[in-house]
Amino acid sequence: MARIDGELKSAQPEILSSLPAGPQPLNRIVQFGGNIYTWNGTIWTKLISEANVAASFLFLSPNTTSYITAGAFNHGTSYWFIVNAANATIGATYTNNGMTLQVVRSITAGTQLLLKANTAGNPLASGTLTKASGTGDATITFTSFRAPIGSIVELIGGGGGGGGSGTTSGAVGGAGGSSLFSTFASAIGGSGGGWSGSGGSGAGGSGGILNSPAVLIYRNQGSSGMSTGNALTGTFIYGAMGGAGFYGGTSPQSTGSATILPVGRGCGGNGGGSGASTATAGNGGGSGEYVKFWNPNPTALYSVTVGGGGIAGVATTNGFAGALGSTGLVMVTDYFQ
Repeated sequence: MARIDGELKSAQPEILSSLPAGPQPLNRIVQFGGNIYTWNGTIWTKLISEANVAASFLFLSPNTTSYITAGAFNHGTSYWFIVNAANATIGATYTNNGMTLQVVRSITAGTQLLLKANTAGNPLASGTLTKASGTGDATITFTSFRAPIGSIVELIGGGGGGGGSGTTSGAVGGAGGSSLFSTFASAIGGSGGGWSGSGGSGAGGSGGILNSPAVLIYRNQGSSGMSTGNALTGTFIYGAMGGAGFYGGTSPQSTGSATILPVGRGCGGNGGGSGASTATAGNGGGSGEYVKFWNPNPTALYSVTVGGGGIAGVATTNGFAGALGSTGLVMVTDYFQ
């Protein structure tokens, strides 16, 4: 069996119970407790050094994660390339086999280069990366590359806007936008909050699509916004709170304008307050749906859209505007083996 810097060491007994039970694929590598272990056909062995890793013993970070926080564009899958001692700076682009890839992590005389696809296609099994832009070696020779075995994708729809307040029917907040991953997965945004005098709070987002090849891991309907339920009472009334996003986050309620954007992705905006006790407060917007799924054997490029936050309900007479809903999120983690 190949060695790394000539030394292998059996895993400690207390570690063995935490590693996957054998038998395992020959030369499989796992990371545990800050150390790297490989299966030699009989037992797990600890790799003492991580330097000068051959392609058959590629040490990889267990995943690479992309946080997509706004807009609509193409998301590129990550690839690890085994290269001869090379230099490349983050942001530089290289081409191979008609495909353009962008450097994700800078290396200096490095042997492992992480790139992300900018265009569709597939790299050659081995060959040359040719610089198209940025800082780095003009050409980089690679002996192999690894594509992810799959990706875990998390989608959060945008939050609905909070309803406006006033002595007459305030405007309903706008619905949050849906977050999309290609054509086979979506998370629906929350509905906007209404006016407490006649309208309800915003419902949480639900009912997004999930089609093959996506495999559902978890789905959670968004939270509904709160409702004040108040008519004209002669007292100051806080605007109702918007629904919290899947990862939490709200903003302070107000008896006036609910101008503070919620802290957190996909949260519903708060309703406008009653002000000087003459207005009926607004209700909160609903939060966006959350969808988590496994995408096996990802291709190079996917269209992605992050759902925007719903617009705030406007004020009517003696009233105050609600708050905007917060933007959703798309998070993609590529897994390597």
